[in-house]
Amino acid sequence: MAKPLAKRIKHDFSRYPSTQHIIVGIGQVSHQVTSRLKIMSAGYKVRSIKALEDEKALTVGADFLGESILFLVGGSIVVYEYNAGKEKERRKQEKIKLLAEEDERKFRMVIDGINLRLQKLENSVRNSDDQVRKQNKSQLIKAETETPKFSW
Repeated sequence: MAKPLAKRIKHDFSRYPSTQHIIVGIGQVSHQVTSRLKIMSAGYKVRSIKALEDEKALTVGADFLGESILFLVGGSIVVYEYNAGKEKERRKQEKIKLLAEEDERKFRMVIDGINLRLQKLENSVRNSDDQVRKQNKSQLIKAETETPKFSW
């Protein structure tokens, strides 16, 4: 895929001397770096590296530029997809949080309702208890006054 793009860059940029000079410079630098790395990885010391012919440097530079563009596009897609996935996960977590908050709000409403009913029930029991005490007291008083006292 890089070859057609490199050919297109080479073709379009070779029309103008200024762009041709840039591509040749990129090709020469690429050749210098890759040659040095190859020699050093083989365990030898780099003494000097001959420059490429302009036509060969133009081809190497165009290939390098084409592959760089493809790498940039591919990297951009990966970053975009990563960010999109993160955003999707963030939205999912936000939705879960909202659902949890809604459930908690409903639970609080139920608990508040139960507490209110419990208070009413307690008040009702208290009132009933007070009424029963009053009735018992009044019956006790009535029973004391009505019962004859026997004296022996």
